[in-house]
Amino acid sequence: MDCDWKPDEQGLQQILQLLKESQSPDTTTQRSVQQKLEQLNQYPDFNNYLIFVLTKLKSEDEPTRSLSGLILKNNVKAHYQNFPNGVSEFIKNECLQNIGDSSPLIRATVGILITTIASKGELQNWPELLPKLCLLLDSEDYNTCEGAFGALQKICEDSAEILDSDMLDRPLNVMIPKFLQFFKHSSPKIRSHAIACVNQFIISRTQALMLHIDPFIENLFALATDEEPEVRKNVCRALVMLLEVRMDRLLPQMHNIIQYMLQRTQDQDENVALEACEFWLTLAEQPVCKDVLGGHLSQLTPVLVNGMRYSEIDIILLKGDVEEDEAIPDNEQDIRPRFHRSRTVAQQHEGDGIEEDEDDDDDLDDDDDTISDWNLRKCSAAALDVLANVFRDELLLHILPLLKELLFHQEWVVKESGILVLGAIAEGCMQGMITYLPELIPHLVQCLMDKKALVRSIACWTLSRYAHWVVSQPPDLYLKPLMTELLKRILDSNKRVQEAACSAFATLEEEACTELVPYLAYILDTLVFAFTKYQHKNLLILYDAIGTLADSVGHHLNKPVHTHTHTHTHTHTHTHTHTHIHTHTLLLILYDSIGTLADSVGHHLNKPVHTHTHTHTHTHTHTHTHTHTHTHTHTHTPAHSLRLHRHACRLRGSPPQQTGTHTHTHIHTHTLLLILYDSIGTLADSVGHHLNKPVHTHTHTHTHTHTHTHTHTHTHTLFILYSAIGTLADSVGHHLNKPEYIQMLMPPLIQKWNQLKDEDKDLFPLLECLSSVATALQSGFLPYCEPVYQRCVNLVQKTLAQAMLHQSQPEVYEAPDKDFMIVALDLLSGLAEGLGGNIEQLVARSTILTLMYQCMQDKMPEVRQSSFALLGDLTKACFQHVKPCIADFMPILGTNLNPELISVCNNATWAIGEISIQMGADMQPYVAMVLHQLIEIINRPNTPKTLLENTAITIGRLGYVCPQEVAPMLQQFIRPWCTSLRNIRDNEEKDSAFRGICTMITVNPGGVVQDFIFFCDAVASWVNPKEDLRDMFYKILHGFKNQVGEENWRQFSDQFPLPLKERLATFYGV
Repeated sequence: MDCDWKPDEQGLQQILQLLKESQSPDTTTQRSVQQKLEQLNQYPDFNNYLIFVLTKLKSEDEPTRSLSGLILKNNVKAHYQNFPNGVSEFIKNECLQNIGDSSPLIRATVGILITTIASKGELQNWPELLPKLCLLLDSEDYNTCEGAFGALQKICEDSAEILDSDMLDRPLNVMIPKFLQFFKHSSPKIRSHAIACVNQFIISRTQALMLHIDPFIENLFALATDEEPEVRKNVCRALVMLLEVRMDRLLPQMHNIIQYMLQRTQDQDENVALEACEFWLTLAEQPVCKDVLGGHLSQLTPVLVNGMRYSEIDIILLKGDVEEDEAIPDNEQDIRPRFHRSRTVAQQHEGDGIEEDEDDDDDLDDDDDTISDWNLRKCSAAALDVLANVFRDELLLHILPLLKELLFHQEWVVKESGILVLGAIAEGCMQGMITYLPELIPHLVQCLMDKKALVRSIACWTLSRYAHWVVSQPPDLYLKPLMTELLKRILDSNKRVQEAACSAFATLEEEACTELVPYLAYILDTLVFAFTKYQHKNLLILYDAIGTLADSVGHHLNKPVHTHTHTHTHTHTHTHTHTHIHTHTLLLILYDSIGTLADSVGHHLNKPVHTHTHTHTHTHTHTHTHTHTHTHTHTHTPAHSLRLHRHACRLRGSPPQQTGTHTHTHIHTHTLLLILYDSIGTLADSVGHHLNKPVHTHTHTHTHTHTHTHTHTHTHTLFILYSAIGTLADSVGHHLNKPEYIQMLMPPLIQKWNQLKDEDKDLFPLLECLSSVATALQSGFLPYCEPVYQRCVNLVQKTLAQAMLHQSQPEVYEAPDKDFMIVALDLLSGLAEGLGGNIEQLVARSTILTLMYQCMQDKMPEVRQSSFALLGDLTKACFQHVKPCIADFMPILGTNLNPELISVCNNATWAIGEISIQMGADMQPYVAMVLHQLIEIINRPNTPKTLLENTAITIGRLGYVCPQEVAPMLQQFIRPWCTSLRNIRDNEEKDSAFRGICTMITVNPGGVVQDFIFFCDAVASWVNPKEDLRDMFYKILHGFKNQVGEENWRQFSDQFPLPLKERLATFYGV
């Protein structure tokens, strides 16, 4: 096969027919198209036909030709290595010859195809590609230049790293100066491509760009007032990234840059304004922020506050004029994809018992989640939030005069934005706000009754941001009125308000914990009633609230309470049908590409759709700039009792999540939802007027159909309810364990449990909720535990079996969704923790230990994380079944003590500690497998607090059961050991760890001498040690004092801070 390959006419007609059929909305047709495509893939020259339709068959309509190219692109992704040489050469040649096609859609498709081939490792095997594209940039023909630039932009996005490597002889040394020449091109589209290409290399500090950084910045300034929005947007994006990378080069011009960004944040084009608004977010993270921005606060504050107002389009998209919508069934695409975060174990602290999240952004995201994930309102609010944390009360001086006007404004849109502002500054300006809260909180509670649903929902959120203060006041003053009103809002007639109220209530539950016990009957009554009322999405958040309540009030859920009547006014429930629309590959191919395609195809902005075009672009920036958000998406969450929260995906402390986090996670998980937003928005953005073509509109319709993957026309508000229930369980804990509470709560949950099939993702939030409830109810959960336990074991078994099939025959079997297994392992942990020894029979009759052994070796960190949490909980609950497997488990635990994966390492460490206590002296053969790693972790700089504490406890426990093995190393860990345990509460874990350290000091007293002051400080952190532990402390302190003599001890103890000196004198007489 060479370049003059010709298609067989009959074969060509057959393929054209298929392409036409693939655009049919009929499911059966789509399924048969998919089967035929798979059959055709068996023929080596099938891909030649596809490229032929794309590049040569000009008689066909453009969408059909483009679709042919997108199917080819997917084949390249899946099977490129199997293409015969002749075929791949033919495709490459056709691409390069047609990059200048007269149609923007075809040029963009060819560009996508080129970058896909390039990213399959072909940049090395296609040496003429980059020189040829760079040469085409100089073409007189606009289409050729634009097509080549579009392809280069995609290659720069997809292959940035390899372009900057020796592997290709550093082509960027030529490409970057070349791109800079085009910053002044007459075509705005070309100028925009040129900046976008260079922007790809800012964050990585690519050498070739750093050499030309001054001309690059000069060129950016020259384009600052370009009439083309896309160019201004790319200029703003470049400046935002340069803030992080080359602040030294921007500082001399910072005053002018700030003035420029103030103008751009008010740009008529919202995409430009949004990109500029990112500047404040990024600047707030720079150490120079206070110095350079302080003088501009009076100008910046009103600009950000203005940006927080809903635009007219927002209100239309949010159906802001629809006040009652609870009877309208949910659209499946409104349900955000959920990411379960697995269980992590943590310590309780002095004070509040809540582990501060190490880099939690407190989810500043008000609840307009049906508009694109990230918009000017959200970005302005996030910027105000971070700036409030930088400037504190200095910012308040500029905000207060504005707030007075906004909060009491006649127009609801203005008033709503004022409530959002109040919520945004809650964290940073809390000290300065305290004076005003006694007046503001009642006003906000009043706003919960506003006639506008959007005002009621934002009031829920803002009140949740002040929950900590509310709970610190006498309950009758604010807590009771707030709780009463929030519970009414949970039964609101508007779904958005239901969601916001449930989320806010979950936050209030976490803050109030056992303060809620007196109101449990009333709370449960409302939450359970909400089950009959809620739809799908909000049910998730309700589960969460119930889970947190259980965690907070604990066993109080187990007391007779005066009977309580609660009359409900609305009692209509909904019956819904369950329709399935099968997904089909073609559409997937389409989604996957439309987003990318879009960027390239024209720039006629189509306003209404235009509101959600930013998703893609924002994600891109944040992929680089807020990388920390991704890691914390998986690892940290606030802790109660002994563990970090299992329900990490909960929407809490805020309506849904914040800034970078959301988008970032979305793009990582490649959810269709994001791709959908991205595609529709960006496609509209780019193809502009081409969208009016009949067939194109058709493609658009498909795109929608697809997201109803399995449309449950019932159920959208329900998800939120699960969250509220889960949070309730977490907050009240064992107080929930009372017959009448159990009777109210369990039947609706179990009914839901029975309705859902094993492969239904709606199980996730329900399993998370039940995990909190099981832990809180303890023995109260016994009647329900067997079927729940069995189903969890089955979910783990099924997932592992599917994974093995996929591994042996990936082309036949799909990879399983491991979230099913993770959530099931976490619920088993909840059962083990709640039921304790009562779970023994269930474990004895099942294969859970064998399954757990497989999970502990899974490639996916979250699976290992959850399996180690379960191992620790089973060790505590029924060690007799775990013991025979210890010889197999310990080496695996040892290899997982890798602090790069914080949560996995944390749970493995905790499990080792629990196993030590149960094994006693039999632990001796295993100490060497783990001790070296544990000592390394405890001495490592920047180790998160939770991991340090668990590591210290485990080292202490190992030393308690095997002092001869651990004590010789005492000097290597005693100082960080003492400092990491001084702040945790008195509890069993702290007790066993300190017994261990005392035993080791007795074996090796020399190991503590140099750091004895740290040991004294750690001892003094005990409020109420058990009598025999107090004796151990007494003996060591007096032993040391007698050893050094009175005079030396006096000199030594004179270094102690006064409180430490007094405490040791009072309790231990030294």
